[in-house]
Amino acid sequence: MARPVTYDTEEILASARKTFLEIGPSASTQVLAKNAGVSEGTLFKRFGNKKNLFLQAIQFPSVEDRAWFRDLLERARTRSLEEVLVEAGQGLQEHFSQALPSIQMLMAYPDLTPADHRAVMGCENPMPLAIKRRFRELFQAEMDAGRIPRGDAYALACFYAGAVINEAHHRLILEVRDDEGDPDDFARRMARTMVTLLGLDPAQAA
Repeated sequence: MARPVTYDTEEILASARKTFLEIGPSASTQVLAKNAGVSEGTLFKRFGNKKNLFLQAIQFPSVEDRAWFRDLLERARTRSLEEVLVEAGQGLQEHFSQALPSIQMLMAYPDLTPADHRAVMGCENPMPLAIKRRFRELFQAEMDAGRIPRGDAYALACFYAGAVINEAHHRLILEVRDDEGDPDDFARRMARTMVTLLGLDPAQAA
């Protein structure tokens, strides 16, 4: 008796992701199955429907696996705030660049619920919240150590992370910039602006 044909779920998801990114959410299950080398019946048996296949295929890269994110608080203990923010700003822009295709697909797929969005971004700690929470922890730790003035750590986190992501959004999606400079240069300027606004001496904070 011939062995039943087996299919690797990760290979199907990788193929589906590639197809969705090339065609968009309108890609039919027929095309998705053909590109994955399986039947439509296999797709429905494995994933239930096209929406479930989409949600599993369009997964965001995990920011929590990034060294700059994971070690942010530890590095802040031995390095200046400006140095830490430069590195974090560079890492955040790179991460956003890699997550952008998934973000675009997520926004384009019709009738997704907030729960669907959280499932793709990470149910327990969705990427946007994870980023703001980590920077809030950074600024709060700096306040507790007396290195920066007391204030609203969460508002500072939103201001910093929002500015960096907004710049990356304009550069990658709109392909427009208000001035010259590459992403690394913007990260340095943003870090310098933050320490200046916090009343630190940039010469000492660098």
